[in-house]
Amino acid sequence: MPETGAAAIELISLTKRYGRTVGIDGLDIEVGTGEVFGLLGPNGAGKTTTLRCLVGLLRPTTGEVRVLGLDPVADHRLLAPAIGYLPGELRLYPELTGRQTLDLLAALQGTPVPRQAELCARLNLSTGDFHRAVGEYPRWRSCPP
Repeated sequence: MPETGAAAIELISLTKRYGRTVGIDGLDIEVGTGEVFGLLGPNGAGKTTTLRCLVGLLRPTTGEVRVLGLDPVADHRLLAPAIGYLPGELRLYPELTGRQTLDLLAALQGTPVPRQAELCARLNLSTGDFHRAVGEYPRWRSCPP
């Protein structure tokens, strides 16, 4: 369980390197529970890298990352049900069906997707669509408001 009273986000000297390239260099941030915080900056500033460290998709080179008092990598199974992340460049496995994709994402998060029917309705997916490969979905289809 996430720690009660812990800062929502705590980055201490977060550094992420890709070989000689520095993605993040000694970033310190603390965001309290209930605070609203925006991460702004130009392309290449390290925003996406920081978010990926916060959700446990990347391991920091050095420094500490805590979300709700937990380490996003070491405590991923405990933390994943409490947070969400939607990347700007969402890439899915085109050979998996809609159902298989949702099941995979639920397994990665460690929790079931109880509202699959609601999600299909919101995305305007029929039962047939749900059982077709994601790669066959029309790319122009958008979610209704």
